[in-house]
Amino acid sequence: MNKKAKIVLVLLSLLFAGTVMAQGYGGYPGEFLRYGIGGRALGMGRAFVAVSDDASGMYWNPAGIVGARFSEFSSTYTNLYYDSQFANVSIVLPRMFNLKDPLGKYLLGPNSSIGFTWVGLASSNYEQRSVTGVKIGDFSMGENAFLMSWAHETVGLWGVFRYGTTIKLVSQAFSGMQQESYRQIESHQRSWSGGIDFGMMFQPIHAPIFRLFSLQYLLPLKFGLNLQNIIQPGWRIRENDKDRFPLVLRMGLSYRFILRDWIPRAWTDMRNFFSNTEILFAFDKEYYENIPSGTYVGFEGVIPVKGEDFVFYPRAGFNNRSEGPSFGFGFTVPFTDKALIRIDYVYGSHPYLPEDNRFSISLKFGAQKSSRFFMDRSKEQRGRKYQ
Repeated sequence: MNKKAKIVLVLLSLLFAGTVMAQGYGGYPGEFLRYGIGGRALGMGRAFVAVSDDASGMYWNPAGIVGARFSEFSSTYTNLYYDSQFANVSIVLPRMFNLKDPLGKYLLGPNSSIGFTWVGLASSNYEQRSVTGVKIGDFSMGENAFLMSWAHETVGLWGVFRYGTTIKLVSQAFSGMQQESYRQIESHQRSWSGGIDFGMMFQPIHAPIFRLFSLQYLLPLKFGLNLQNIIQPGWRIRENDKDRFPLVLRMGLSYRFILRDWIPRAWTDMRNFFSNTEILFAFDKEYYENIPSGTYVGFEGVIPVKGEDFVFYPRAGFNNRSEGPSFGFGFTVPFTDKALIRIDYVYGSHPYLPEDNRFSISLKFGAQKSSRFFMDRSKEQRGRKYQ
């Protein structure tokens, strides 16, 4: 099979079933949701379930969005091949309000976050032919997902526990397709369905097995788990018959090496030079119905160039799903006195498709948030009151 034919087959599998056909396995519905969003996560080889602390977090692990340091808006648009486009828009709003009502505080208080994401894949100018090879028209195809996520954080004796859920509404449509008796697709009608994901994240602070390590070296460790499609959406293929999205389990860990902490105290100059430099390591395992488990490894460097305003992020990753490495970088620059812009680029390889070059842009805005944000603000307000 020549390269062009392979490309067409993979693109059709993205819309009809799945890119897993590229590895010789039967495709599944909803594969457009596995294409990936966020230049940061993709640059790290998709090893992100125990990171997930930016606007793409609703996609990778909803529990992680409560760890976002800023409110963030992010967008990606990619021209694929043969009139196909993939795009997403995301916004995350961490720790929004300091509410007194118990229910309101639990849902939207200083230990909770919400986020919204739209993901879309569209392809046009496909020829429809009859069983005898006669052209009967042109058609286009599209799939969309609308994700709404919520996450909450609680701190206990053993550590920081985060959990979250994503409610998703998905749709599929064929425009211009002529109905034929032998087809199992319901022509131009739009199919809607809903589903739910659930995620967890744990950051150990104090537990018997971890007492061997200093707290200084323990805090950067995180564990993550995400169950996708615990309530399974599906595409309608016949009346009262749906092709369900598969159940996916992904788990992993991440560790943020703060270089200063690993340099001997006697080496003062070197410790000062690397005072704000970090290396983030992430490792994921994925279990997908009837397919060998996936392995994902990723790295991200954090290199301040000019204080905290300009930061450079080199990235690299590898996974056995796309059968190739990924490389990328990002940087943040000031936009206003209360906002930063982050631009991310990622290069990825694929066994059958041409190289994938993707850019994403993010706007970080508002005050920097952490679990102490509202406590510190309250202390500041009390101090002003009695001045």
